[in-house]
Amino acid sequence: SDPNLIHLNFHINDDFDSNDFESIKIDGSTRVLKSKENNVAIVEFTLKIGEEDRNSPFYIEAVMKADFKWDEKLDAKIVENMLSINAPSLIVGYMRPIIANITNMSQYPIFNLPFLNMQGNEADIVEI
Repeated sequence: SDPNLIHLNFHINDDFDSNDFESIKIDGSTRVLKSKENNVAIVEFTLKIGEEDRNSPFYIEAVMKADFKWDEKLDAKIVENMLSINAPSLIVGYMRPIIANITNMSQYPIFNLPFLNMQGNEADIVEI
């Protein structure tokens, strides 16, 4: 399904000191609720940009989720890779314009989310 935004938190750090600024931290995490009976899963990706302290100009936490399904003939390892790497990569593509739009409306320049390497992404996969 098309990803849905389910949580968004954005705030400017009033105590931000540009002298302490080095870079913006970007963290992502994936949670997968995989059906034991059907070839379907809900994939939820949480993206955190910046920190809630004076070293970062702003903090964003966004969560999107989407439903995924696959052919039953696929190997279990391929399915796991698709759910932990490919699915969150697709969701991030939907997050990019949201992040750009929010930051563009702030006192800071637009923040374009860079491409993220999901190869090392360790998804929390829970069978339900």
